Amino acid sequence: MLGKPCASQYEIYPISSYFSKLGAHQTMLADKARLEGFFSALKDAIIPGESIVLDIGTGTGILAMMAAKLGAKRVIAVEGSSIINIARKIAKDNGLDQKIEFIKGYSTDLKLDHRVDVIVSETIGLAGLEENIVDIMLDARERFGHKNTILIPSEISVYCAPTRDTTVDALIDFWKKPISSFSYKRLNLLSKNNLYGRLLIPKKTLLSKSQQVFIYKLGIDSLSKEPAVATFKLTSTGRVTGFVLWFSAILSSSQKLNSYSPNNHWQQVFIPLAAPFRIKKNETIKLRLGIKKSSGYISYSWICQTYNKVNKLIHNSKGSTDSILEYYTKQ
Repeated sequence: MLGKPCASQYEIYPISSYFSKLGAHQTMLADKARLEGFFSALKDAIIPGESIVLDIGTGTGILAMMAAKLGAKRVIAVEGSSIINIARKIAKDNGLDQKIEFIKGYSTDLKLDHRVDVIVSETIGLAGLEENIVDIMLDARERFGHKNTILIPSEISVYCAPTRDTTVDALIDFWKKPISSFSYKRLNLLSKNNLYGRLLIPKKTLLSKSQQVFIYKLGIDSLSKEPAVATFKLTSTGRVTGFVLWFSAILSSSQKLNSYSPNNHWQQVFIPLAAPFRIKKNETIKLRLGIKKSSGYISYSWICQTYNKVNKLIHNSKGSTDSILEYYTKQ
């Protein structure tokens, strides 16, 4: 275990009003690799005095201001949360308010009377996909792009590996015991059907080589309706507690973000197993990882099956974030 976890820091679902809070943006703005990667990609894409840039999910406006500073002819910055009111003031403070048009709302509701040359969006979730970047970029390219429009990022991949990490055990076990004599066991079940993010999970806790479970060409692909299937051959004996997820995003030919790199703000995501189990070296785990939209959120589901050396099924478990989303989205 890496230290006593705080539930509010680690639990992913549901994400509600998160991006209206300054603390969330401070975390993102402190990520130098993120800022330098996007700045370099924008510099490569923008033709000063000519390029029109669409920034989706502008937040505090950092990418929009970068585009304006790099000489974009026009920048349209779209943001659904109230943080856009602060972004407008920050742009004015930096003398860029005349170069950037801020629009409060969602890009899927946006209407423009012209095409754009660059579409940039850092709607990259902790596991890569849960901020809906795939369908956001597809919609934006189809409605606002032209044949030469550059997308930043242009591709995103998700990787996975089984782990023995125990960081979130305390969060899950908390609900097992009565609280002031009242049973909260129902929340113990829900906590096993959640994803936990911003974890620093040492690579030494991984029990096999990683597998790429999803890859999306942004602006071309839509969110997959078929689950990914990954097979892991265990390289060591140990207790399997769950799976680690992380992503890689291509910003340009020379710039890439990877959330297993050191000092990034995304870090890694943990999928817990309902009942951890022991496994031996050379035994096999098969994971079916599904992803879909549910009540406006991206929801994950998983089925884990383990086979011994003679291919006999010895363990089977499943989980889904649908169960926890149902409680938060039910009217």
